[in-house]
Amino acid sequence: MNHNKKRLVKNGIIIPIIIAVILTLLFFAVLHSFSDEFPFVNNTVSISDYEQAQIIEAQPLELSGNIISKKDIPQIADNTVIGSIDTTDSSIPIIYNSNEVNAVGRMNISKNSKLFGEVGSVFASCYKGNSDFLKSLSVGDKLAVNTYYGSFVYEVAEINIIDDYSLVNKQGDGIGRALVLCTDNSDEIGISEEYLTVTCTMTSGMQITE
Repeated sequence: MNHNKKRLVKNGIIIPIIIAVILTLLFFAVLHSFSDEFPFVNNTVSISDYEQAQIIEAQPLELSGNIISKKDIPQIADNTVIGSIDTTDSSIPIIYNSNEVNAVGRMNISKNSKLFGEVGSVFASCYKGNSDFLKSLSVGDKLAVNTYYGSFVYEVAEINIIDDYSLVNKQGDGIGRALVLCTDNSDEIGISEEYLTVTCTMTSGMQITE
Protein backbone atom coordinates (compact mmCIF):
# COMPACT_ATOMS: atom_id res chain seq x y z
CA MET A 1 0.00 0.00 0.00
CA ASN A 2 1.53 3.29 -1.09
CA HIS A 3 1.60 6.48 0.95
CA ASN A 4 -1.49 8.01 -0.71
CA LYS A 5 -3.59 4.91 -0.09
CA LYS A 6 -2.50 4.79 3.55
CA ARG A 7 -3.48 8.44 4.00
CA LEU A 8 -6.86 7.81 2.33
CA VAL A 9 -7.62 4.91 4.69
CA LYS A 10 -6.57 7.00 7.66
CA ASN A 11 -8.60 10.06 6.70
CA GLY A 12 -11.66 8.23 5.33
CA ILE A 13 -12.14 5.39 7.80
CA ILE A 14 -10.00 5.45 10.93
CA ILE A 15 -10.40 9.13 11.87
CA PRO A 16 -14.26 9.13 11.53
CA ILE A 17 -14.41 6.01 13.71
CA ILE A 18 -12.27 7.65 16.38
CA ILE A 19 -14.42 10.81 16.25
CA ALA A 20 -17.62 8.74 16.53
CA VAL A 21 -16.30 6.89 19.60
CA ILE A 22 -15.27 10.16 21.26
CA LEU A 23 -18.67 11.78 20.56
CA THR A 24 -20.49 8.72 21.92
CA LEU A 25 -18.48 8.83 25.14
CA LEU A 26 -19.12 12.57 25.50
CA PHE A 27 -22.87 12.08 24.92
CA PHE A 28 -23.22 9.53 27.72
CA ALA A 29 -21.04 11.60 30.04
CA VAL A 30 -23.22 14.67 29.51
CA LEU A 31 -26.45 12.64 29.82
CA HIS A 32 -25.28 11.22 33.13
CA SER A 33 -24.33 14.63 34.50
CA PHE A 34 -27.80 16.01 33.66
CA SER A 35 -29.81 12.92 34.61
CA ASP A 36 -31.37 14.72 37.56
CA GLU A 37 -33.03 17.12 35.11
CA PHE A 38 -34.93 14.26 33.45
CA PRO A 39 -37.18 12.51 35.98
CA PHE A 40 -38.35 9.98 33.39
CA VAL A 41 -34.82 8.58 33.15
CA ASN A 42 -34.45 6.97 36.55
CA ASN A 43 -37.18 8.15 38.92
CA THR A 44 -40.02 5.79 38.00
CA VAL A 45 -39.34 3.31 40.76
CA SER A 46 -38.61 5.92 43.40
CA ILE A 47 -41.87 7.77 42.64
CA SER A 48 -43.84 4.54 43.00
CA ASP A 49 -42.15 3.74 46.31
CA TYR A 50 -42.77 7.29 47.51
CA GLU A 51 -46.48 7.09 46.73
CA GLN A 52 -46.99 3.81 48.53
CA ALA A 53 -45.00 4.92 51.57
CA GLN A 54 -46.83 8.21 52.06
CA ILE A 55 -50.51 7.31 51.76
CA ILE A 56 -52.33 6.90 55.09
CA GLU A 57 -55.83 5.50 55.60
CA ALA A 58 -57.85 7.31 58.27
CA GLN A 59 -59.29 5.05 60.95
CA PRO A 60 -63.08 5.33 61.47
CA LEU A 61 -64.29 7.31 64.48
CA GLU A 62 -67.36 6.34 66.45
CA LEU A 63 -69.17 9.63 67.05
CA SER A 64 -72.78 10.02 68.07
CA GLY A 65 -75.19 12.93 67.75
CA ASN A 66 -76.00 15.42 65.02
CA ILE A 67 -73.83 18.19 66.45
CA ILE A 68 -70.16 17.44 67.15
CA SER A 69 -67.42 19.68 68.50
CA LYS A 70 -64.39 20.05 66.23
CA LYS A 71 -62.11 19.11 69.11
CA ASP A 72 -63.68 15.61 69.06
CA ILE A 73 -62.16 15.03 65.62
CA PRO A 74 -58.40 14.37 65.88
CA GLN A 75 -56.18 16.33 63.51
CA ILE A 76 -55.21 14.26 60.50
CA ALA A 77 -51.82 14.02 58.84
CA ASP A 78 -50.96 15.05 55.30
CA ASN A 79 -51.55 12.44 52.57
CA THR A 80 -54.38 10.80 54.53
CA VAL A 81 -57.32 9.30 52.64
CA ILE A 82 -60.33 10.40 54.68
CA GLY A 83 -63.24 9.03 52.63
CA SER A 84 -64.89 9.38 49.24
CA ILE A 85 -67.27 11.49 47.18
CA ASP A 86 -69.94 9.36 45.50
CA THR A 87 -72.46 10.02 42.76
CA THR A 88 -74.91 7.60 41.20
CA ASP A 89 -72.32 6.73 38.54
CA SER A 90 -68.91 7.16 40.13
CA SER A 91 -66.82 7.45 43.26
CA ILE A 92 -63.54 9.24 43.93
CA PRO A 93 -61.38 9.04 47.09
CA ILE A 94 -60.76 12.15 49.20
CA ILE A 95 -57.22 12.81 50.39
CA TYR A 96 -56.08 15.52 52.80
CA ASN A 97 -53.29 17.95 51.85
CA SER A 98 -51.73 15.52 49.40
CA ASN A 99 -48.41 15.76 47.59
CA GLU A 100 -48.47 15.93 43.79
CA VAL A 101 -48.03 12.17 43.34
CA ASN A 102 -50.68 11.03 45.81
CA ALA A 103 -53.23 13.51 44.44
CA VAL A 104 -53.54 11.49 41.22
CA GLY A 105 -56.95 9.84 41.05
CA ARG A 106 -58.21 11.62 44.16
CA MET A 107 -59.93 14.81 45.32
CA ASN A 108 -57.35 16.75 47.30
CA ILE A 109 -58.57 18.76 50.30
CA SER A 110 -56.43 21.85 50.88
CA LYS A 111 -54.76 22.33 54.25
CA ASN A 112 -56.66 25.54 55.00
CA SER A 113 -60.02 24.02 54.11
CA LYS A 114 -62.87 23.62 56.54
CA LEU A 115 -64.02 20.13 57.54
CA PHE A 116 -67.09 18.51 56.02
CA GLY A 117 -69.98 19.63 58.23
CA GLU A 118 -68.21 22.74 59.46
CA VAL A 119 -69.49 26.28 58.78
CA GLY A 120 -67.57 27.66 55.82
CA SER A 121 -66.26 26.03 52.65
CA VAL A 122 -64.55 22.72 52.03
CA PHE A 123 -62.19 23.20 49.07
CA ALA A 124 -61.25 20.13 47.04
CA SER A 125 -59.47 19.93 43.69
CA CYS A 126 -58.46 17.22 41.25
CA TYR A 127 -56.29 16.88 38.16
CA LYS A 128 -58.19 17.36 34.92
CA GLY A 129 -57.35 13.78 33.97
CA ASN A 130 -59.49 12.67 36.91
CA SER A 131 -62.28 15.21 36.46
CA ASP A 132 -64.81 13.34 34.31
CA PHE A 133 -67.18 12.86 37.24
CA LEU A 134 -66.93 16.54 38.16
CA LYS A 135 -67.53 17.74 34.60
CA SER A 136 -70.60 15.52 34.34
CA LEU A 137 -72.38 17.19 37.28
CA SER A 138 -75.42 19.43 36.86
CA VAL A 139 -77.17 21.88 39.17
CA GLY A 140 -79.44 19.91 41.51
CA ASP A 141 -77.33 16.73 41.51
CA LYS A 142 -76.68 15.11 44.89
CA LEU A 143 -73.26 14.07 46.18
CA ALA A 144 -72.78 11.58 49.01
CA VAL A 145 -69.66 12.36 51.03
CA ASN A 146 -68.54 9.52 53.29
CA THR A 147 -65.69 10.27 55.69
CA TYR A 148 -64.00 8.54 58.60
CA TYR A 149 -66.02 10.61 61.06
CA GLY A 150 -69.43 10.82 59.36
CA SER A 151 -71.54 10.95 56.20
CA PHE A 152 -72.96 14.01 54.44
CA VAL A 153 -75.14 14.88 51.46
CA TYR A 154 -74.42 17.92 49.30
CA GLU A 155 -76.48 19.38 46.47
CA VAL A 156 -74.90 21.13 43.48
CA ALA A 157 -75.92 24.81 43.66
CA GLU A 158 -73.71 26.48 41.04
CA ILE A 159 -71.32 25.56 38.24
CA ASN A 160 -68.93 28.24 37.01
CA ILE A 161 -65.97 28.64 34.69
CA ILE A 162 -63.43 31.08 36.14
CA ASP A 163 -60.30 32.60 34.63
CA ASP A 164 -58.95 34.03 37.89
CA TYR A 165 -57.85 31.46 40.49
CA SER A 166 -58.19 34.00 43.31
CA LEU A 167 -61.96 33.87 42.73
CA VAL A 168 -62.11 30.11 43.37
CA ASN A 169 -61.87 30.70 47.12
CA LYS A 170 -64.92 32.96 46.98
CA GLN A 171 -67.26 30.43 45.37
CA GLY A 172 -68.68 29.21 48.66
CA ASP A 173 -69.39 32.68 50.04
CA GLY A 174 -72.96 33.07 51.24
CA ILE A 175 -73.49 29.34 51.79
CA GLY A 176 -73.46 28.20 55.40
CA ARG A 177 -71.79 24.82 54.86
CA ALA A 178 -70.38 24.61 51.35
CA LEU A 179 -68.31 22.22 49.26
CA VAL A 180 -66.35 23.73 46.37
CA LEU A 181 -64.89 21.31 43.82
CA CYS A 182 -62.36 22.63 41.33
CA THR A 183 -60.38 21.41 38.33
CA ASP A 184 -58.53 22.71 35.28
CA ASN A 185 -61.18 23.27 32.62
CA SER A 186 -59.00 22.79 29.53
CA ASP A 187 -58.84 19.66 27.39
CA GLU A 188 -55.32 20.35 26.15
CA ILE A 189 -51.97 19.18 27.47
CA GLY A 190 -50.52 21.39 30.20
CA ILE A 191 -52.04 23.75 32.75
CA SER A 192 -54.45 26.46 31.65
CA GLU A 193 -55.75 29.56 33.43
CA GLU A 194 -59.37 28.47 33.19
CA TYR A 195 -61.00 26.64 36.10
CA LEU A 196 -64.24 24.73 36.48
CA THR A 197 -65.83 25.09 39.91
CA VAL A 198 -68.80 23.16 41.25
CA THR A 199 -70.27 24.75 44.37
CA CYS A 200 -72.47 22.60 46.60
CA THR A 201 -74.49 23.20 49.73
CA MET A 202 -74.83 20.66 52.55
CA THR A 203 -78.35 19.28 52.89
CA SER A 204 -77.81 16.64 55.57
CA GLY A 205 -75.17 15.28 57.92
CA MET A 206 -73.71 16.09 61.31
CA GLN A 207 -72.85 19.69 62.06
CA ILE A 208 -69.30 20.42 63.25
CA THR A 209 -68.98 23.29 65.72
CA GLU A 210 -65.93 25.03 67.16
